Amino acid sequence: MSEHEFDDEYRLRRHRQFVLELEREIGQINRTIVHERMPELNRERCLTLATLVARSRAAYLDLALELGRTSQDCLPEDSRIVELREARRRFEELRDAFAAMERAIECGYVDVAVPD
Repeated sequence: MSEHEFDDEYRLRRHRQFVLELEREIGQINRTIVHERMPELNRERCLTLATLVARSRAAYLDLALELGRTSQDCLPEDSRIVELREARRRFEELRDAFAAMERAIECGYVDVAVPD
């Protein structure tokens, strides 16, 4: 192994170690801050958010299907497209919030009340 290869390997190991330590510290920061705002999640709170996501998905799809049905021979009016965009935005925001909650649970940022 040449000196150059050794230096590169050493630098790579140091960078990996740095990233691991950084990830650990970021995890602790998230745990502290997120846990402070949500000390404990339970099934009911998670399902309430899941229900909201499902309702927003249904509203978005329903609107899109309605536009397809009522606009067979012409393009929908701009105001209807704006309405569809807002329905999509609402759905995507809620879906992303649910995904963020799942990630917080998976990473241990919040405690979950698990029934006995």
